[in-house]
Amino acid sequence: MSHRLLVVDDEEPVRQVLKRFLTRKGFSVLTAVMDIETARQTIKLGAYDYILKLFDLTYLETALTAKLFLMTS
Repeated sequence: MSHRLLVVDDEEPVRQVLKRFLTRKGFSVLTAVMDIETARQTIKLGAYDYILKLFDLTYLETALTAKLFLMTS
């Protein structure tokens, strides 16, 4: 099953760090954009979570893995 991740941040370096980190962790359907309105719309349309900065990469990986596990169970 394919899952899509949308990374939204107004800072290009943050988006790129997250994209590289998540890609290395095996999250292959990944989009990085800077439009906050896009994030709002994805929540309205059923996105599972919205994680704010300042985030911890270990927490981010754990949260994503747990949510994807719940979605596939």
